[in-house]
Amino acid sequence: MQTERTIICGGVKPPGKTDDSSTLALNSWENVGPTNVWLEIEDLHQKLWRDMPPKFEDLLEIAAYVYSADAATPRGERAVTNDVDTFGSHWRRRLNFHIPVREPHFWNGKEAQAALRETLDFLSDDYYDFKFYGATGAPAVQRFFKLETGSGPSSRPERVVLFSGGLDSLAGAVEYGCHEQRKVLLVNHRSTDKFCRRHEALTRALIEKAKPVPMSQVRVLINKAKHLGAEYTQRARSFLYASMGAAVARMMELDEMTFFENGVVSLNLPVCAQVVGGRSTRTTHPRVIRGVERLIRLVADRESFRLVTPFLDYTKADVIQRIKERNCGELIGMSRSCAETMHRSNEQPHCGVCSQCIDRRVAVIAADAERFDPLSGYAVDVFKESLPKDADKIMAASYIERANEVGKFKTTGQFIGAFPEVLRALRHMDGEPTGVAGRVLKLYQRHATEVTTALDLMTVRHAKAIRERKLPADCLLRIMLDARSVEVLPAVAVVPAAPAVPVNGAAVLPSPRYLLRRGAGVWRVVFDGKEGEIDHGRGISLVAYLLFNPPVGGLHGTELAKLAFGQEILQEASLGADGDSTRRLIQKQAKEWMAVMKNPGSSDIEKAEAMEHLEQLAETLNVTRADSEGGADKQVRAVRRAIERLIDKLREAKDRKNDPHPALRAFGEHLDMHLWKPSSRFGGNRRSRARAGVAGQFTYERPEGVVWTE
Repeated sequence: MQTERTIICGGVKPPGKTDDSSTLALNSWENVGPTNVWLEIEDLHQKLWRDMPPKFEDLLEIAAYVYSADAATPRGERAVTNDVDTFGSHWRRRLNFHIPVREPHFWNGKEAQAALRETLDFLSDDYYDFKFYGATGAPAVQRFFKLETGSGPSSRPERVVLFSGGLDSLAGAVEYGCHEQRKVLLVNHRSTDKFCRRHEALTRALIEKAKPVPMSQVRVLINKAKHLGAEYTQRARSFLYASMGAAVARMMELDEMTFFENGVVSLNLPVCAQVVGGRSTRTTHPRVIRGVERLIRLVADRESFRLVTPFLDYTKADVIQRIKERNCGELIGMSRSCAETMHRSNEQPHCGVCSQCIDRRVAVIAADAERFDPLSGYAVDVFKESLPKDADKIMAASYIERANEVGKFKTTGQFIGAFPEVLRALRHMDGEPTGVAGRVLKLYQRHATEVTTALDLMTVRHAKAIRERKLPADCLLRIMLDARSVEVLPAVAVVPAAPAVPVNGAAVLPSPRYLLRRGAGVWRVVFDGKEGEIDHGRGISLVAYLLFNPPVGGLHGTELAKLAFGQEILQEASLGADGDSTRRLIQKQAKEWMAVMKNPGSSDIEKAEAMEHLEQLAETLNVTRADSEGGADKQVRAVRRAIERLIDKLREAKDRKNDPHPALRAFGEHLDMHLWKPSSRFGGNRRSRARAGVAGQFTYERPEGVVWTE
């Protein structure tokens, strides 16, 4: 069940649209009727004001409407399960916007539409559509601004920094303002006044630290009617935040805006099933950063505009270390990291058990900064106090498990095999894919070391309490010592077959109904609770990628092959490179791994790793051969044949008794209905496909209730 909603903004009257329960009316223009969305920009010094181009005025209003609709539209799963920790295909919403703008020709254009939809689709894990109308009597954007006219800071800034008040943005402001002595303008977005006092205290302390170089701030307040607060995830908030920062940078006549976020948070590989999909924040994911940058360049008509993320190679402990090195450690305790803002107080701004709070505690300990971050600011001490909910226990256990797992990886292939989500980021990061993948692996290995270091330190500190069994069984330290106390979920979405049932005090969720997992030479498949095995081959590798990464629209066969077989990671040569040189490189690597296989001194682990690499190299060789023999068209045909043969084989599969195999045949029928037939829409007359730009595309349309676990 997918939630679909029509959002009518600014009093427009779309032809053929009528008000019903699925229609949401939003309005920020007082001259067209009652308003329920208010956007205010405070503390901007009047001397810094510059006229804002109409397209930026439109962008601000579009972002405010998107943010408000995101907050006002609950995700469909709530009506089914009333469980925000369980996900399915109904998690995604389809939001259809009708918005009046000053520049309708620009916003209805192909480039602007694509930049908006693609960025927002990925950012909030939803589907967005926009129809723009010529605005009649659009008010001036100055109504948003409350300009300062006093004697405060007024010199033109050199940097515009998005400042949330968290540790990362604090470190960025310290770096630019206190260390490099640059004139910084902090742009802060808040949707509530709840932490205003705390944030203002932090800002004042920062400004004092930066003296004599002036540092100033602009506060953006978005307000909406109370009934528009139905959905807590609000992933589109960062789009409003970035749009505001870009608009302010444009007024300052700057071509750069900075978003400080550490790389572990930006890439945000899932810790466990509770933080995937729409709940897994993608605020500063490289794909979102490039998408927003692309949109701002179009709006500003300036290819030189850049949205930079200087901390992409840093962990949170690295960030804290930089704050300490700049003699600003006392500001750490004034920052805020918790995801549960609505339920926190100024005295205890951190819940202590969400992923952000756990990561903060671990980083503070690993960076030897506990004296700057008092434990009294946390509602729960995750290391030695009982965790209140099963979801909290699973979160903590999964956090430890990911650190242990990442610490064992020796190659980027192993890393990407365990966390294929990283492939979504690589192409949007600077550098060639092999080198970028290595950087990301080193980042996560460093983070894993910080996690284990913090755990070891806390284990020593509380050794007596652990030995005397004075700590509760469900605190983080006890969970670490007894892995059986909590069943760790895989880092993918799960649709449970039945409610979770505690077993011997442990938090256990039921086995997934739909699973596809690669083993040694075979893939294990669970379809609707029934199990089977599939021999390893090209077809199942291609299908697996589509099932775990269903594309919005279609994915071209050449791109699918690269992503499924990891060719961009295995070699620097692209599919269009010289076939002979590519094959020679693959053969050289294959000989090296064969030597490992034949070496009597190789351990079982080393041989298993060598076998995995040889399988990947064989797949890559097949892909490259297909390309060199006939280019992209031939490769698409090879991909199509591999998938077709797999489906035919599954639909005829038999079990050991020579009876029709219940799991594999059902899986084959599922692939035929939801992958093969939807992909066939990209078939037909070759010329018509080429004109439509959809030739050689593949897709998977996941039905309601089916979510694949890896």
